[in-house]
Order: sequence, then C-alpha cells, then structure tokens
Amino acid sequence: MRLKILHKIVMSALCLGYLATVPMLAQAQDTATDDRWKFKAAIYLWGAGIQGTTRRGNEIDVGFDDIISNLDMAFMGAFEARKSKWSLAADVIYLDVSADKAGTIGPSIPANANVDITAWVVNLQGARNVLDAERASVDILAGARYLDVDSKLTSSVGGAPLPTARQSASVWDGVIGVKGNVNVTQKWYLPYYLDAGTGQSDLTWQAAGGVGYRFNCCDIILVYRHIYWDFKSDAPLKDISFSGPALGGVFKF
Repeated sequence: MRLKILHKIVMSALCLGYLATVPMLAQAQDTATDDRWKFKAAIYLWGAGIQGTTRRGNEIDVGFDDIISNLDMAFMGAFEARKSKWSLAADVIYLDVSADKAGTIGPSIPANANVDITAWVVNLQGARNVLDAERASVDILAGARYLDVDSKLTSSVGGAPLPTARQSASVWDGVIGVKGNVNVTQKWYLPYYLDAGTGQSDLTWQAAGGVGYRFNCCDIILVYRHIYWDFKSDAPLKDISFSGPALGGVFKF
C-alpha cells in the first residue's frame, strides 16, 4: 500500500466521523390545538454520501456503500413532546466506525493501518406552531446542535509500530429554522425541514423534504436530506456536505 493510499484511509475515516452531524429527521405533525401532551419517537436510517474539501485543497468523496461496509454500530433516534402549539424535541445519533488496511509501501515494505472513530451528536430544539390549517402546518424552531468526535489511528511500517494518532473535537452551534408538512390526503403528506446556524463553526445549514404516510399507530417517512457545514480555519476540513435518502418510522403515544 503506497503512502497516498494510507493518506486516503486517514482522511476518509475522518470524514466518516463527521457523518454523525446529521439533522433531526423531519417528522409528521398533528394538529396543534389539543392541550394534552403528545409524544413521538422516531428511528431512522440516513443513506448519505459525503463530499467535502480539506484545508490542503484535497477533494473528498465517500459513498454510502464505503461507510456501511466499515460500520461497527450506529443508532439514530428522535423524541418529541408536544402540547398545544409548543413542542420540545431531541435527536441523538451514535456512530462507531473502524477500518483495517494492509499493504506495502514501495516494492516490499509491509504497512498496516487501523482507524477507529466514535461520534455522538445531540440536537435540541424548541418550536412553536404558527400555522395549523387543514392543508398545511408550519412550526418555527430554535435550538442547538452538539457534535463530539473521537478518532484513533494506529499503524505500523515494516513491523515497527508508529506513534498512535488521536484527535478529538466538539462543536456547539445554534440554529433557527422551520418545519412542517403539506397534507395531500388524510393519509399522505409532504414533510419538510429547513434550518441554518452558526457558533463554533462558521455556518451550517440543512434541508429535507419528501413524502410520508400515516398509519393509526405510526408514520412512515421517506425524505431526501442535504446538510452543509463550513468549519473554522483551525479545523482539518474546510467544508463538508452530506446528501442522501432517509427512511424512518415515527411512533405516536
């Protein structure tokens, strides 16, 4: 394995850690006129690819198939509590990715690399319903996103271990946005979500839209989501974006 391949492994693994910065899944909303507490829990999977740019100008393009083949464990879930026009929601994402690569440097020098990355993302938001009509609903939201990523690279060349490279990062950002749905029929609807914010990053924004179907006990939602993140100058990445379909189930109780 040549040196440029080793470099690609490291950068790809770093990008996998940033995959955890996914937004809260756009969720189905009921009428906001009921004074009783209503709760929703969602479990979802986002099949996103990654594109971005490093500080050195290198392009990053990692497909979802590469991510899923190196995934050890993942959880993506959301919870919402709503009363009348007000709601509180939390979105929690956990990601554990590892990869082992072996090869040679030059004609015959063996080289090995192991990358292990764990990441937590917590999204917190409050929202108020400003439109609750038969055909559409609109909520205005404000909240915060927290990202914590820990990566560890162990490697050896010619059987001699190299120093372990470890990197940790955490970022807080405030966001404001809008979410809701457009009702096509009593069962079918079009959910949407849009937010933007800044804080310890220069800019982050994300958008999602798709289609949902209501059952008596739950909703099934399929959306396409895009998120863009512009990091500050001391981050190893200049910018990164994630795009792909997300499929989720929203359970009501």
